[in-house]
Amino acid sequence: MKTIIQEWRQFMAERNNREVGSCIIIDNKDRVLILLRGSTDPWKPGWWDLPGGHLDGNEMPIDAATREAKEECGLTVRDLQKVEAKPMGRVMKYFFVTKNYDGNVSLKPNPQTGITEHDEYRWASFEELQNLNKSIVPVSTIRKALNLVRI
Repeated sequence: MKTIIQEWRQFMAERNNREVGSCIIIDNKDRVLILLRGSTDPWKPGWWDLPGGHLDGNEMPIDAATREAKEECGLTVRDLQKVEAKPMGRVMKYFFVTKNYDGNVSLKPNPQTGITEHDEYRWASFEELQNLNKSIVPVSTIRKALNLVRI
């Protein structure tokens, strides 16, 4: 019988989609929501990241970013603006930014696996992001996102 961690790793391995939608959520103090990847995550456990995930089926990147924000941190996001698309390793990541969201951050289990994907969250300033250890948050993309929402 497989453990829940083995099932999680199989679930992630079977997702062959190489496109990811990521959501840069900014609060009224210009801080960015970041999530600590869980210890059971098959890729970069214990690293800080943005809410986001692989596109499902024919899903558009902006829809994936919206869905993942709700699934991973419990926030309903609106009015997303595209920041950029950039290749990162073997995937193409699409980054969207918003300051328009409802709800309170809550780390919930993945609806398909039952595993909570993140161990904690934090609202980080741009300066904190620049000095963060074990982070896969692209600082240059965050700079572009902050400039977009300040216009």
